[in-house]
Amino acid sequence: MTLASRIRARLRRHVPERWRRLVAQTRRRASEARSSVKFEFSTECIERRDFTDFVCAVDISQPIRQTAHFEGKLHNINLAVGRLNHLCLRSNQAVSFWQCVGVPTALNGFQLGRGIVSNRLSSDIGGGLCQIASLLYELGLRSGINVLERHPHSRDIYTDANRFTPLGLDATVVWGFKDVRLANICAHRVVFDFSVDGSVLRGRLFSEMPLQALDLEMSRRDEGQMRIAEVRSLSLDGETHLVSRDSYVIDPS
Repeated sequence: MTLASRIRARLRRHVPERWRRLVAQTRRRASEARSSVKFEFSTECIERRDFTDFVCAVDISQPIRQTAHFEGKLHNINLAVGRLNHLCLRSNQAVSFWQCVGVPTALNGFQLGRGIVSNRLSSDIGGGLCQIASLLYELGLRSGINVLERHPHSRDIYTDANRFTPLGLDATVVWGFKDVRLANICAHRVVFDFSVDGSVLRGRLFSEMPLQALDLEMSRRDEGQMRIAEVRSLSLDGETHLVSRDSYVIDPS
């Protein structure tokens, strides 16, 4: 852990959560105010018949792995699917994962699921939502939609045998602190389509006009107790461009 990370961890133990959340939200609003491009955030979901002529640009399926609190995780993912399915973004509109899904509380319908809490593998109400947040991020990334906000996990808790999201394409979400936000910079509408079939989560992005999906290359290397994951996109001219470089603590288990 870096010196800056240790300082932030120490501050988190002494500063009340409501104040830390207020700081995070203030920083987000300040960043939006400084941006030269403004987006309207939308939660509009349309009927399937309204995009039957759209083209499927990206199609991704993932297993929902059996873990501790699996039933709660599956319930939470299904709940989020119902709130994100057929989300439509018009040109210059954006999506916030939390604005669509809502506060992860029992009163809002969520159950206990596995997650990383305070940098440790634990359980929490709404646990498991990171899988569909990661899928939302990957759909946006592969379709060339502008990524406004995404945060990697702090730890790599998976092996190649049980990993469901490629390392570097994951996205952690924490209510009030960390979000996944995407903006449609295309001149036409796009629609996100999600479904759960048994223990398989599927996400598709439909586009009103043909859309060239991006090819992504993932690589990783270990440096001591840290795992470095890099994601690059391959352009039509054959050049590669760095998308992200993330560092994860290697989970000893």
